[in-house]
Amino acid sequence: MRRVDLKTRKGFTMVELSLSIAFIAVLSIIVVVVIANAVSAYHKGLTLNQLNTAGMDVVEEMRTTVQSSPARSAARECAGVYSDSVTAKQNCEKDSGLSFIYRERYAKVQVGNSSPNVPVFGVFCTGAYSYLWNAGYYFSDDYKMDENVSGGIKLKFLKAGEDSVVTYENFKLLKVQDENRLACRIAAGVNLSSLSGGSYWYNSNHSSMPSGNMIDLSSQPADEEPMDLLEGDNNLAIYHLSTALPAEGEAGNMLYAASFVLGTVQGGVNVSGGGNYCATPEDYANASIENFDYCAINKFNFAAQATGG
Repeated sequence: MRRVDLKTRKGFTMVELSLSIAFIAVLSIIVVVVIANAVSAYHKGLTLNQLNTAGMDVVEEMRTTVQSSPARSAARECAGVYSDSVTAKQNCEKDSGLSFIYRERYAKVQVGNSSPNVPVFGVFCTGAYSYLWNAGYYFSDDYKMDENVSGGIKLKFLKAGEDSVVTYENFKLLKVQDENRLACRIAAGVNLSSLSGGSYWYNSNHSSMPSGNMIDLSSQPADEEPMDLLEGDNNLAIYHLSTALPAEGEAGNMLYAASFVLGTVQGGVNVSGGGNYCATPEDYANASIENFDYCAINKFNFAAQATGG
């Protein structure tokens, strides 16, 4: 029988084995972190690409609408609406009739651990079509809305040739035929039932609206039914939409410069002060890491000239 010399036998000591296991464990953690970061970057890139594509579609839609809208100055409507108030008429003309083009409503919204005062809905009127929008806060359970603006902005609409009025609500970005800018007149507090006289509410602060959030256009039947431009993009919504003072060109054409913020409906989007951002999970108590990975926000600007008749 052959004898085995134990002194020459080779193998791993317990220390070597422990070090090997520790190294493999650290290496595995590093690999998992790298893969998680790569997946997160892929998801965020995919979301941002979807958002940018949808945003450019909205830009092209609005630019085309503005270009085909009447070239008449909105400031010229001030005299007819505020005929009984010199002060209101002058204030209206001072900002080129912006009251008939753009209005937003601000309110407190609980976003994570803070409650900023942010735009929650608004209207943009071109003189051919009007756009009504509700902020993304309405479409996610992660946010707590101010009760004064619960339900968002709504629209009453009557199609030409029909008798029944239809109410539209819970939409994101609704395009509606509105040749007289009635949506913005209502948002500016104008009493449409007595345009020939009476006192009308006027406020040059275009981030405010009178109480109520119903835009009733049923007195002006339209041929085309309203369309939600973001209906198919279930994860995207407008968070802010505004336009600068319209400028009147030498030929009487109206020049518009507008912008809007488009973002996902989850992830702690907060548009307040100087910041447009997606909150990190650490700053946003209700957000999961998945919400943050699928969060994106971007601002879009466009200019257009109204040349229609």
